[in-house]
Amino acid sequence: MAIEQKLRSVELPGTRRPGQTGIYRRTGFENKPLLTSPPTFPHVTTIYEAFQNGLRISPHGPFLGTRQYDPVTKTFGGYVWQTYTEVSDRITRFGSGMVKIHQDVHQLAEPAQRWTVGIWGINRAEWTISSEACSAYNLATVG
Repeated sequence: MAIEQKLRSVELPGTRRPGQTGIYRRTGFENKPLLTSPPTFPHVTTIYEAFQNGLRISPHGPFLGTRQYDPVTKTFGGYVWQTYTEVSDRITRFGSGMVKIHQDVHQLAEPAQRWTVGIWGINRAEWTISSEACSAYNLATVG
């Protein structure tokens, strides 16, 4: 029995370069403009700006939740939430600490620009804070 193959994406004409593939877009969206920012928040164009927008809108609202685990009963409890303001403070402290350590280790008079940070770990609040700190300090993440 033959299975019908439907194209999920198509290569955009004229985008292939020597040594590279072309740019692919989802079928049906080949000629539609890319969404560059949410229509209701045209000023939001980066991850950092998205977080700052949430902080501005809801500074005391929940942003990052951690589900509590009891190793004795082997059960999960409810979530404990950190607000945008609490997480913003942790982002600033962690990010500025990373920059300072990097500056000290490399004996730099001024903080270096555009260096990379490797984040290795499972999804958890600390990973999110690390990633957001890199965005806040214009650092690239790898992992």
